[in-house]
Amino acid sequence: SPGLTEQQLINSLPKLESLLTKPGISISVVDVKVNQKKFGKVGLLINGQSYIPTNLLKLLPTSTGLQKDLILTLFTAQSLGIPMLTYKGSIFIESSGVSKLYRDMSVSWDNKNKVVIVQTGLALQN
Repeated sequence: SPGLTEQQLINSLPKLESLLTKPGISISVVDVKVNQKKFGKVGLLINGQSYIPTNLLKLLPTSTGLQKDLILTLFTAQSLGIPMLTYKGSIFIESSGVSKLYRDMSVSWDNKNKVVIVQTGLALQN
């Protein structure tokens, strides 16, 4: 709901810290690459599903311009049912959901190198 503040949205998301105490949870830090540019170990792999930090979305070029308004992006992701969680104050979005938000992006997983690969049709912004 647009009446929610960003902080209320953040507070409504599951916290990774609470998952850490559950048995059978496997969590590791993974690299993220956008249009061949490596952003380092900023992603998470949780039980085989990759997540990227939403602050990275602001750098991703897209024809929609949606990412310029991060709170609108988060509300849109939530309304589409894309899983998100918080960790140490940052919001992470399930990487496979990024292509639902932005039709001109594709996301894949390089299992051998443990890298989330995001491809866009446009050049990266600085």
